[in-house]
Amino acid sequence: MKKMRQLVWGLGLVFSLTLFDPFATAGIEVIQYEKIQVVGSLSGEVTDATGAPLPSATVKEVSPDWETVLQSTKTDGAGHFAMTSQSKMKIHYLIFTFPLCNQLRVRVRIDKKSNKQLNFKLEPST
Repeated sequence: MKKMRQLVWGLGLVFSLTLFDPFATAGIEVIQYEKIQVVGSLSGEVTDATGAPLPSATVKEVSPDWETVLQSTKTDGAGHFAMTSQSKMKIHYLIFTFPLCNQLRVRVRIDKKSNKQLNFKLEPST
């Protein structure tokens, strides 16, 4: 009986830790912009839903299947990031992530004549 109580207590502890793990991915959605964004460069700003900058948000350029990471950077203290276009692809695939926020996927085409930047708000996960 004593072993059974220890097992039940141990399972309860694991369940509790999992339930309250701040890094758990439950509830995180993947949001993908349908329209290709046309910008002058792979740079911009990442903010939270209130417009506050998100320092250390991750920005990854990935392969067209969204699987292979080609390059990665983090935003600075003001939420800004910049990447150099290293691939010969006409369309760049970017993923923006931050703990406890939904993942954002964006397709980008660079047009040197454009003065637009990539500015995105990451919404909190539920």
